[in-house]
Amino acid sequence: MSARVHQHNLGLGAEYTRRRLPVELVWSHETEKIDEAFGLEKQIQNWSRAKRIALIEGRFKDLPGLARGRTGWSKRGVNYFD
Repeated sequence: MSARVHQHNLGLGAEYTRRRLPVELVWSHETEKIDEAFGLEKQIQNWSRAKRIALIEGRFKDLPGLARGRTGWSKRGVNYFD
């Protein structure tokens, strides 16, 4: 993962990331499949700042209370934190 953070800090990431250099890895989660990783990334990107901070701080029990709307955390119903 440190190689990926290094790539981002060289400006080799998405435009969003390039505008916010330097970046620092504050949370990570390993998945078995790449599509799960992309799904999780998109899910977290859609979260509020408060919910992302709770994730970074390890306050997993707070996550459901910080969810937007009544349908849960994801439009597809996937929840990686149960």
